[in-house]
Amino acid sequence: MKSIKYTLFTILLLGASYKGAKTQTYYPATFLLPDGQSWTMNIYNHTSATVNTPKGNSVSVLLFGDDWTSFQKNDMKNAILNYYDDRIIFEEEATTMYNCHAYAWGGGTTYWMNPPNQAQYWSDGSYVSITSTPPVGSKVRYVSDDHSAVTTTTVGYFSSKWGPGPQFKHLIADNPYDAKTLTYYIPRPILTVPSCLCSNLGLSVSVVLAPTGFTWNKSTNINLSDTTGTPVTAYAVGGSGTGWISVMLGNDELVKYNNISVAGSIVSGDFSDGGAWQPLYTVNWVGGNTVTAKIDYPGTNTYSWSLISSSGYVSWSGSSTILSFDMSSATAATFRVTVNRISPCTGSVTSDFNFIK
Repeated sequence: MKSIKYTLFTILLLGASYKGAKTQTYYPATFLLPDGQSWTMNIYNHTSATVNTPKGNSVSVLLFGDDWTSFQKNDMKNAILNYYDDRIIFEEEATTMYNCHAYAWGGGTTYWMNPPNQAQYWSDGSYVSITSTPPVGSKVRYVSDDHSAVTTTTVGYFSSKWGPGPQFKHLIADNPYDAKTLTYYIPRPILTVPSCLCSNLGLSVSVVLAPTGFTWNKSTNINLSDTTGTPVTAYAVGGSGTGWISVMLGNDELVKYNNISVAGSIVSGDFSDGGAWQPLYTVNWVGGNTVTAKIDYPGTNTYSWSLISSSGYVSWSGSSTILSFDMSSATAATFRVTVNRISPCTGSVTSDFNFIK
């Protein structure tokens, strides 16, 4: 089969001077036909502009004011359709208004995107490459050539604009471009993840722009309520530290949220008076009537204490993490502590502790 190649706009050229010393710049457009003939034109009406990637970064584009005639457009369409027989499907007429990169990456049909400007879409993280079966609408980068395309609902067929020529639906390799090396891209999903997780306080984790069939992955110190779908509920397990949550498509990691603070339970019952006390809710001690208990947890918390019951009179005071009490006239007492976590995990827990003399 004969190969067809089309010359694309690449660099700005200076035309001949006119009206004295005034010089006008132009872009040369050339479209080769299968029979070796070509259509050419110089685009003198052009302006520079910018469009934005999904992440908001600017991409330089060109706005052209000159286009092919209706006769030229029809000639290009018919020549290409005749050459490929029934192997391609005509989608849009030839035009200099947009090219393959503008169509595939920006979804634009009113501007021309010169290479390598389209690379901004994946270099800034707006899109992520995948090796899994690409979903419909995935972006296709012809690494071996200067071309971009979009996957379609028909397996094995792409949609793409052929330079300043028409737009076709075509087979992956049966087109004017070198399909030896292809890379597929999809929009990078956006995660909403809390900065901290606690073991007794479930928090919502959600994702948008995730493809059908995605799954969740996470570090071993985090539990999720489900492996698919959104939102899911996340809990911390295994004590304090940091963890991560990611979104997967097959073996491809699409997005990952790192450095999630894993704070464990809000209240752990870790009382201590230098070794005589044990981290139990019911605590026994030997000797002495005045005891100081301390409760201490990572993060920023507020604490409040109250005496719930006692077998006899108990004098006590509770301030912040310290509880002091005198059991001279009592043999047992029950205190209640309420811990309100301010950061890194919000929430509160109330626990009762029994002290037996």
